[in-house]
Amino acid sequence: MNGTDMLPHLCEMAQAEGYSLYLLGAAHQVAETMKDKLLQSYPGLKICGARNGYFDWDSQVDSVIEEINAAGTDILLVAFGAPLQEKFIRCFAPRINASVLMGVGGLFDFYSGRIARAPMWMRQIGFEWVFRLIQEPKRMWKRYIIGNPVFLYRVFRWKVNRHYGKFE
Repeated sequence: MNGTDMLPHLCEMAQAEGYSLYLLGAAHQVAETMKDKLLQSYPGLKICGARNGYFDWDSQVDSVIEEINAAGTDILLVAFGAPLQEKFIRCFAPRINASVLMGVGGLFDFYSGRIARAPMWMRQIGFEWVFRLIQEPKRMWKRYIIGNPVFLYRVFRWKVNRHYGKFE
């Protein structure tokens, strides 16, 4: 299940249990717009902060982490896109007090309405990636045209030889 489809379940659970969310990532004002839309749909949801993802990891990450921790964050949603969000989580998770840190890719863009999602029939058959490629060909071509076959090749190689790619 992708992050956009999972979000309603997460919000319902967080609202019922009293967990707070912090929204980190996307372009200027996108996280704030998402926050506003979430609060319209889930009035009892606790969103303890929202911040864009444009900051210098070398000089500003300490203040961003302090802000996240000071807000009392239970669930941190990181929307930097892959693989940047995974790198952020891996590097800084030990310093972040949230119980859950989750990379959510383009979730903020979709949920805020900045980027349209694929029609339901395309999502149901697993072709949302084709829709994204058509929407943003310059940005997405490398991910899908090169990245998908490389990923499949690596999975195949791993299944054939479980030690492929390991350093010994």
